[in-house]
Amino acid sequence: MEWYGDSYTILAGDAAASFAGRGLNLETRKWETISGKNLGRSKDTRYVLRVFQIWIYKVTTFTLKQGVVGTLYVVGDPLATNYATRLLGEEMQGGMKCIRFVGRIPLNAGCLWRVNYGGLDAGDRVDASVGYEYE
Repeated sequence: MEWYGDSYTILAGDAAASFAGRGLNLETRKWETISGKNLGRSKDTRYVLRVFQIWIYKVTTFTLKQGVVGTLYVVGDPLATNYATRLLGEEMQGGMKCIRFVGRIPLNAGCLWRVNYGGLDAGDRVDASVGYEYE
């Protein structure tokens, strides 16, 4: 299984967008900031997502934020990245857990996380971890 991680500090522009988010583009193997927009175009892949999770930390105390609702997605069509499939799993972060998907689903063009407007403050940090394998 391959793993990709990301640690991202929320900027004022991210916090002011309709949602803050980042996505893993499988063609470039890089994370993109997608706050208020879509993931960049990518090539289709034969990878299967197994684990996707994010942790959101409060900037002032470096503790997990509580009550934050976020959603995790996979991008099914590499040419129409505005169409993303929402992953079912834990969607609210509490003081002891993360927002997480564990299962098996085609990864196609990549995956992304989003937290709606108001859930994040500038300076908050979001750590992401993605585990996938070739099918």
